[in-house]
Amino acid sequence: DPAADAFLLLQDDALICPFSGLREYLETVIWPEGRPAIASLYCAGAYTQPRRGWYRYRGRWQWGGLAFLFSRRVAQRFMRDRYVIMHRWRPAGQVNVDGVIGRWAHRTRVPLYYPTPSLVQHIGETSTLWQSSQADRDRQADWFAAGVDDLP
Repeated sequence: DPAADAFLLLQDDALICPFSGLREYLETVIWPEGRPAIASLYCAGAYTQPRRGWYRYRGRWQWGGLAFLFSRRVAQRFMRDRYVIMHRWRPAGQVNVDGVIGRWAHRTRVPLYYPTPSLVQHIGETSTLWQSSQADRDRQADWFAAGVDDLP
C-alpha cells in the first residue's frame, strides 16, 4: 500500500513471534521518540539486553536484516539514497542488507530501535554471504518472544 504509515522489509528465513495482536502492539510502541525511524523486529544474540524493552542502537547496525520496519518518511529517504541504489547494482547487491541499512541509518542519523526479546527468529540453515557459515550464535536471537507474555 503506497499510502501506508510504515513498511516492513522481511526476509524469507524469518519466523515472526506467534502473537495475533503483534501489529496492534507495534502500533502502540514504535517510534519511541516520536520521529521518523527504523525498527528492527529482530534482535541478534549480539544485541540482546538484560531486560525487556525497546532500545536505540547507537552504532552501525550489522547483525541481522531479518525484519526492518520503516516509517513512511524514512522509507522514502532510504529508497532515494544514492548509496542504497548503488549497492543494489553491485554484483553482491542482494546480500548484506543489514549492513546497508545500518550504515545508511548511522550516516543519516536516523534512529534505529530494536527489542529484547526478539520478535523475530532467524531460522535459515546458512548465511547468504557465506554458504559454509551456519546462521547460529550471534546471528540468531538468543531470547525469542513466544507470545504476548514475552513482548518487550
